[in-house]
Amino acid sequence: MKKINYFNINNSLFSKIGFVVLSGFHIITSAQQNNSHNYDFDKSVQSCNENIGNIKNINDLFSNLELLDLKCFNKVSNFNPSLVEGYLNQENMLKIAQKAKELLENRYSTIKNSIHEISIQKQVLEQKQRDQLLKLVSILNTAYYLQSLNKNFVSNPQNEKQLKELIATITHTYAILIHYQKIYELKEEEKKSKVLSEEEKNLIKLNNEFKKLSKEVFGLIGSAKSYEESLNLIDYVTRNSRYITENNTLLIYSILPIQLALSASHDANGIYFKSEENINNFKNIIINIQNILKNDKGIINDSFYENYILEIGKFLRYKSVKDGIIETLREVIKKTTGGDLNDPKNKPSTFWLEATSALEYYEILNRDTCKTFTDANGADACKVKSKLSKSLFKNRYIYDEGSIVIYTSLNKDEANKIYFSMKQVENQYKNALQLFEPIKNDRNNRLYVYIYPTKKDYLDYKPYISDLDKEEDGGVYIDSRGAFYTFAGNQFLEDYVKHEYIHYLNSRYLYKNFANETNQLNPWKHMDWFIEGSADFFAGSKKTGIGISELRYNSFVTHKKVIPIYEILDSKYESEYSDRFYFTHFLFNKHRNIFDNFINFIKNNDTNKFINLIHELSRNEKLNLEFQNYVNNLNFKTGDIAKINNNISDFFEDITTFKESFQSIDQNSKCELLASSINSDSKKINQSARVSCSIKINLSEKNKLNKMLEIPKHSQTNCLYDKTNTMFICEGSVKLANFSDLSSSLKTKIQNLESEQFDRTFPIYNENFFFFKGDIYSSTLAKGNRDEGWYYEYVLRDQNTSFEVDPDGEYSFRNKENYEKVTKSVIINGKEVELTFFKFKDFDKRIFANKVPTRKVEQNNGSFYLISDISLYRNEGSIENTTDGFRVFDDKFRYDEVNDYDFKVIKQPIGSIVEINNRYMLRYINENPKDNDSITISVIRHNEKKGEITLPIDNSFNSDYFEDIKNEEIIIDETINYKVKDSYLDNYLYNNMNKETFMPGAKYNFTILKDLKCNISDLRDDGHFRFIKKQGCNDKTDEAIVTVTKVTNKGLFKVRTVKVIFSID
Repeated sequence: MKKINYFNINNSLFSKIGFVVLSGFHIITSAQQNNSHNYDFDKSVQSCNENIGNIKNINDLFSNLELLDLKCFNKVSNFNPSLVEGYLNQENMLKIAQKAKELLENRYSTIKNSIHEISIQKQVLEQKQRDQLLKLVSILNTAYYLQSLNKNFVSNPQNEKQLKELIATITHTYAILIHYQKIYELKEEEKKSKVLSEEEKNLIKLNNEFKKLSKEVFGLIGSAKSYEESLNLIDYVTRNSRYITENNTLLIYSILPIQLALSASHDANGIYFKSEENINNFKNIIINIQNILKNDKGIINDSFYENYILEIGKFLRYKSVKDGIIETLREVIKKTTGGDLNDPKNKPSTFWLEATSALEYYEILNRDTCKTFTDANGADACKVKSKLSKSLFKNRYIYDEGSIVIYTSLNKDEANKIYFSMKQVENQYKNALQLFEPIKNDRNNRLYVYIYPTKKDYLDYKPYISDLDKEEDGGVYIDSRGAFYTFAGNQFLEDYVKHEYIHYLNSRYLYKNFANETNQLNPWKHMDWFIEGSADFFAGSKKTGIGISELRYNSFVTHKKVIPIYEILDSKYESEYSDRFYFTHFLFNKHRNIFDNFINFIKNNDTNKFINLIHELSRNEKLNLEFQNYVNNLNFKTGDIAKINNNISDFFEDITTFKESFQSIDQNSKCELLASSINSDSKKINQSARVSCSIKINLSEKNKLNKMLEIPKHSQTNCLYDKTNTMFICEGSVKLANFSDLSSSLKTKIQNLESEQFDRTFPIYNENFFFFKGDIYSSTLAKGNRDEGWYYEYVLRDQNTSFEVDPDGEYSFRNKENYEKVTKSVIINGKEVELTFFKFKDFDKRIFANKVPTRKVEQNNGSFYLISDISLYRNEGSIENTTDGFRVFDDKFRYDEVNDYDFKVIKQPIGSIVEINNRYMLRYINENPKDNDSITISVIRHNEKKGEITLPIDNSFNSDYFEDIKNEEIIIDETINYKVKDSYLDNYLYNNMNKETFMPGAKYNFTILKDLKCNISDLRDDGHFRFIKKQGCNDKTDEAIVTVTKVTNKGLFKVRTVKVIFSID
């Protein structure tokens, strides 16, 4: 159960990084794990500081390696990194890696002639060698982890290259050593009943040590990003896959790391075609994986087999291997099954889904070809996602006039029970936090709830249906969609739903804007305890207060030990859900003032006070002791478990009788209809409605209210106390109401909600440009919510067969010859929507830059030179006039096409300097520029020359948009202050701007409206700003005004004007 607080999940084959991973095969290193679930209180940070603090340099580290407490080392690295960072620099990392390499090579040299005879009893590494190697590689992983946290870390390219090569040698040598070392494991039934001999206990202990060591060693590949250097290892492991899995050798722990390395290699600076050696390595790897997929099904672990299908699918982008991979995936489909979607016992194979997804992503599997891909039963692969989704979510229930929509296979009564449990939670949440109005500009007026039929369905199908990773969890809330996902078929469904609903409420009512402005303190690193703790705590909401969820109660019965407060409050430490729950429970019930302070600091966006309170509590030993005692003395009973009343349909007949019950206590109580229908929409026959009553009574009279609420017809009525207005607000349900009974303001709100949801379901309504290669482009109109798209009507104005839309909103556009802009329209529920398509040639100059804009740099001797730093791809952030009909690519096209090219300079102006760095960044310098200068570039894709582009050196700037805005009155929206040292500064402006300015995935332009008064400025379109102090400028401050523009295919939109002030030392 978790909340994902990011805005956009790319529905891309390449975004599926969450491999299927069995619990025994997770490769999280100890540095990443951060002592997760460690309850060794004798190893406190304080005592570990003393232990590790004696190590001052790399020589001390090596001298004390044998006695080094690795658990302490990792704890100190996380909570007091300054103690170790001094000697974990790159130079010393090279020494550590060299030591690990020598250890392995020496051992290999000793046993290489007998290594194939290694059995379970024999050891490829002796105890002392295992301990030493574990410490060395763990320290390396920790060093990389600390580098990733250090924003100021600057890598030395030569050292980085050497480290990657050393790590490739370490992992490959270790792989060869453990190739024949078999794993000793008990069968599941043996674990429960078998009495182990001493020898068996020792073998299990040995196996666990090797398992831990293997995870750390192979974890180095990801830590160092040594993907290219690991190609020989990937070839070795994939070539020996059958032996590894048949014989259950230790090398099985290398499979997931090499799969992850293989996945990362697609984006690692184009390593596929960087050299002939790489090409041959990859071709061998592809052949190895094809052999695995053809021959090893049933032998190799299912999760690994599925991952290999995913990885080989990504190679479909490479023309030279494409045909062979298509046939391999066709064979996978042919020997697996798409299942019978009407038979719950015959669900689609995940192998079949992975293969069809890869083919569908590259438009190989489409409307025209889907019937040619058939499974073991002869069934075709048409409309895979829609068919599967409809079988998983057979019902759609709308509550509160569309505020909550539940997709599920549950029947109406079961769905109603879920809805009422959410309302009960919402009541206690708002009552405790006194939050009644959503945060301004929050877009999630509607919540989508997806309940998969079973846990297996959820884990198997969420990557394909919901574009989620394959991580095992009880549910997930995604803020950008306003949706959460969980599963039925278990006793904890209500708890899962309530937990995820609190994530939604927290985001909507409390912390949506928390710390969104520029803030160096990063309070979010201290928020995990509250995010999960509050969700677990309020999931225990009952009608009369807050108890405990059944899920947490079961955990309470079996586990009451908790970690110290300072570890709970620091998100670097991966604490248990129970720890966070207990601490939230402790604050709410014993230190309510502290709890309320947290809420107020978050609500008011007071990050300084929030951080100060975190630090204060972390250092409070007395509070920590009180917390430990509090948990030890907790005594929940079964009566405390929060479960919704099973009698969920015993409501009042109509609004009048509901009102009368409250008027019996307070004659002046006021009641209002909130929703005329809570489980259908207003066009359908009414079944039940929701009413809210405000009642003013003294708190001393609350017992009267509680007694009234005990009657059965108030079983789903919940009351909260509004402290500001000193009144109780009670919500409940009645059986009869009409849409016409709603207030006019509420009707307007509902209509606005429907309009907002239309725009979110069909984002093409606002931005609808699509780019593709080939003869067909297929997608869904309801990109914001494919499932919601089933419930709209689609009408084509033009019945031309080149553009087709089916009843589910899925469409195909065919175009064989036209490379110009093509516009098609479709009417969705009465609204006409235009879609604009651009077909691209195999080599199309519209993908690339069309000129080299320069800036003039004056030198102290009075001369000047021209300089330019540009991307050789199209400048999608430009505000200049365009002539080809569009400005920015869609995300999928950019990812697939604006990524795979390499460039080579073949002609340049005489005397100029022209360099290409990082594959596509061009630097141009010329002290003697001439009119009509240009640069000619050879364009290469996947080692094949595609053509040439000639870029004129052109400093002209033609923008009708800029001509308009520069004459407008300047109104400053935001001010940024920089301190300039050593006469020079460079930064990205958006790093210091209010984060609410920018929508993830959108393109923005930064242009100077008013330049510095005296000094030299250089601002790129992407917001990179250079300040250079000019000789003779003596003022202590200088300032510029910059306009920020959102760049879209629908137009250019000014979003912010920023004053940038430089204080010069």
